[in-house]
Amino acid sequence: MAADAFGAFLAARGLRMTRERGAILAEVLRRSDHFSPEDLYETLKRRGAAVSLASVYRTLPLLADAGIITAAERAGKLTRWERAAGRGHHDHMLCARCGLTIEFHSAELERLQARLCRAHRFTRLSHTLHIHGFCRACARAARGAAPA
Repeated sequence: MAADAFGAFLAARGLRMTRERGAILAEVLRRSDHFSPEDLYETLKRRGAAVSLASVYRTLPLLADAGIITAAERAGKLTRWERAAGRGHHDHMLCARCGLTIEFHSAELERLQARLCRAHRFTRLSHTLHIHGFCRACARAARGAAPA
């Protein structure tokens, strides 16, 4: 189903569903983690897929435009992606030391955002919340204690 939808998305833009794009799509749909283009490329190579890193980089924005993946986090020029299809809205806490990503959902935060938008007569389309800091183990290590 996702392959058909992505194929139609590409066709509407005058692009083809190539073997490489199909392999990239299949791997993205298998994943439930946050991944960089390099992570995805390495997994594809281990699986024996004949895919170039350049094709991965060119395909990821197409998958995002099609609503199949979304940018989970951006740090400088690096973007880590996650599968969007079939997942509910969530936000992220990102450890600045080890890179751990904690996904969470807060109904209280969602209600607060809705109230703020109403108060400012703002029509909300979407939002992304990233909290940058230190996970428990890294915070302990920074204080000189052994990580738990």
